[in-house]
Amino acid sequence: MRAYAAQLLGDLAHAVDFLCAQPGVDPTRIGYVGHSLGATIAGAFLARDPRVRAAALMAGTGTLSRLWLRSRDPAAARGLEDLDGVQCLARANASLLFQFADRDEWISRADANAQLTAAREPKQATWYPSDHALNATALRDRATWLAAELRLDRVPEMPERAWLPHSQVRVSRAVGTLIRWGRQLTRAGNTEK
Repeated sequence: MRAYAAQLLGDLAHAVDFLCAQPGVDPTRIGYVGHSLGATIAGAFLARDPRVRAAALMAGTGTLSRLWLRSRDPAAARGLEDLDGVQCLARANASLLFQFADRDEWISRADANAQLTAAREPKQATWYPSDHALNATALRDRATWLAAELRLDRVPEMPERAWLPHSQVRVSRAVGTLIRWGRQLTRAGNTEK
């Protein structure tokens, strides 16, 4: 898992290198948008790369270590804690927009609040009446915020509807169901003790 996270962070840094080397790109107006794992790894990335001016983080957890390994390998999870957003967001140079969903089966309100507490200003957070995929309002809000933060001439046109590919929606729903079952079994097991 550590190697996978290192690869993600390296790929993101290379992407910013590539972007900054392109003609016509203003390196002082680099933005980042991450959803789920992309938002989860963002804290560590933003703490390492000060070139990103604005970052929109959607439905991510502040504890990468817990997400990947906590139940299977507590020692390995402790080895990832330095990549947790709750550890790194205070060192991020970017303005931050957090977007969370009221019905997110992955990210709890406590997890979201821990990230908000850890992040330094400027930051803002918005909650949406949706599931983990968020919704079209979140998409428009994100585009408007990024346009303002990056001083774009106009807000990009947004589709009327935002969606994940059908295969990802099915995977998300199936895994969400498994997580709910696991939580119910855990609660049932704890009450029997």
